[in-house]
Amino acid sequence: MILLDEFVKLQGSDSFVNVFLVVIQLGALLAVVVLFWDQLFPFQFRDRRKPVLDRGKMAMWGGKIIIACIPAAVEGVLFDSTFEALFYHAVPVALALIVFEIAFIVIESRTEGRQPRITFSNLLMILVSIIVFLALGYLWLSNHSLAEIKEAADILAKEGLKISAIQNHYSLLNRSSETSGILDYCKENDIIFFSYMVLEQGALTGKYDTEHPFPADSDRGRTYNPMLPTLEKLNKELEKIADRHHVATAQIPVA
Repeated sequence: MILLDEFVKLQGSDSFVNVFLVVIQLGALLAVVVLFWDQLFPFQFRDRRKPVLDRGKMAMWGGKIIIACIPAAVEGVLFDSTFEALFYHAVPVALALIVFEIAFIVIESRTEGRQPRITFSNLLMILVSIIVFLALGYLWLSNHSLAEIKEAADILAKEGLKISAIQNHYSLLNRSSETSGILDYCKENDIIFFSYMVLEQGALTGKYDTEHPFPADSDRGRTYNPMLPTLEKLNKELEKIADRHHVATAQIPVA
């Protein structure tokens, strides 16, 4: 934001700008909380009515997190004006970004090929902790394979929870949720299945054909225009079915 302000001056009072520069970082701070929730939150809900205190995590709060905040607090109280005068400018910030970017490149080159610590299971466990803490008791997954859905179900079951709904891409052109067994799994386990892109962004509405293609420079054009000769035949058949039932063509793929 300091670099941005160097080229695009923020309009408003000093109080507004100062608040904005802090609030704009809220998303990044919340991302850290979500990613490390399981390591940070000191309570476990074995029984939703009886939270259990994890003494190890509480010790971490007292021995690491709070102590780590002390230097920043001291700096803020005693040297805030000095640090602002020396470092809150474009050149020091740019130099710091360059140095740390080089450091990241070096670190990534040395750790190439290693498995990441944050896996699907880790992320799901973080979600489980949040769900239990908020006493929601349900979870909705989107865009996951059958193996990931089963893994999620096993993790949730240990906390007395279950998947309530799955939302995946499913249409006449994309039947992967059907062929992979996801639909059968949802039926067997009383999970609601929601499909999205049923009309393939308008490709199955009958509105577009070889004479009326999608805009060539759009994502839809690049995806569906090569398929239009085949889609045109499919849409004509859908139109015949729609006419027999006195409905719009777009209603048939949805049905």
